[in-house]
Amino acid sequence: MSGSDEIHRLLGRNPTAAAFAPGRVNLIGEHVDYHDGVVLPAPLEQGTWVGIAPRADGSVDCVSSRFGRVGPHRVTPFARTDDFSIYPLALVAALRERGIDVPGFTLAVHGDLPIGGGVSSSASLLVACARAIDAWLGLGLDAATHAALAHRAEREYVGVACGTMDQTVAALGRAGCALRLDCRTGATESIPLPRERVAVVVVDSGTRRALQDGRYNACVAESGVASRWFAARRGGITALRDVSASDLAAAAGRLDAIALRRARHVVEEIARVDAFVAALRAGDDARCGSLLDASHASLRDLYEVSTPQLDALVGECRAIDGVFGARLTGAGFGGAIVVWCRRDAVERLEREALPRAQQRNGIAPRVLAML
Repeated sequence: MSGSDEIHRLLGRNPTAAAFAPGRVNLIGEHVDYHDGVVLPAPLEQGTWVGIAPRADGSVDCVSSRFGRVGPHRVTPFARTDDFSIYPLALVAALRERGIDVPGFTLAVHGDLPIGGGVSSSASLLVACARAIDAWLGLGLDAATHAALAHRAEREYVGVACGTMDQTVAALGRAGCALRLDCRTGATESIPLPRERVAVVVVDSGTRRALQDGRYNACVAESGVASRWFAARRGGITALRDVSASDLAAAAGRLDAIALRRARHVVEEIARVDAFVAALRAGDDARCGSLLDASHASLRDLYEVSTPQLDALVGECRAIDGVFGARLTGAGFGGAIVVWCRRDAVERLEREALPRAQQRNGIAPRVLAML
């Protein structure tokens, strides 16, 4: 059943407005968006469909093909919920900050992204809600505003201390392209992927995490300690993006060891993004792969967001001939990995690496997407 058909089924009628927004895979540039870094995500074909039907009682009622029906909840004032309705309610709150009142509505949601899978199901839902509400009320907002509203909703109302990457690629990403995003300036550039020779394979590990469970925000806080430490000691530093390798070297033995590890990852990961873009443009697939490998090692050892299951899955995929590199993608603590490989290696990846990873982890991984 198509996404639009499922929305019709859930609502029991045609929606007044409907929208879709994709999930994303981040090729490289992990945990740097909230430090004004540079990132390189790409949109997936999978994502979230939503449909809206107005209600006259000033409440939001939500129904999902995955979670059933929740609500109704009052549109205003914003009140936290412990179910998926927190996302549309947060988006409404972000709109109200801009002076836009939203009447009551029923929201139908259908998605084919794994929840907690590291492919931005939450940003996909929020951008789809922004698009649908915009179409319903005729607000005339542009894609960058949809992304900004979704980011505001997730950060300030859902309570995830995220950067702008996920919402931006969900709103502005182009199929078949990576999106180089400068998280300080908001500048974007679409970079075509070499799909004639290279496959970007997104593998769902089958392990899950929730960003609200505290571990993600703890990493944000620890790296924030480093950012403030450097800012207090040298002018011109407003984020870890401004910290140099010499700054890191000078901080050894002076800055808290955990905060220093987090800072080192961020500084080195930002440099890896543009090195990856340069290798991509040069057609140097081996260099691209080695940068993904280095990113995973840094996320495992310096940012400490990997897991034994993700490490095992990455290792099994790297052992396949034709695989140039692999790393966890997304926040970590579970979720997905991204593999950069020759297109003729994909079948071996599925036939050999994934079963071996299942034997080691006791959980069956699956190919979620291939770009």
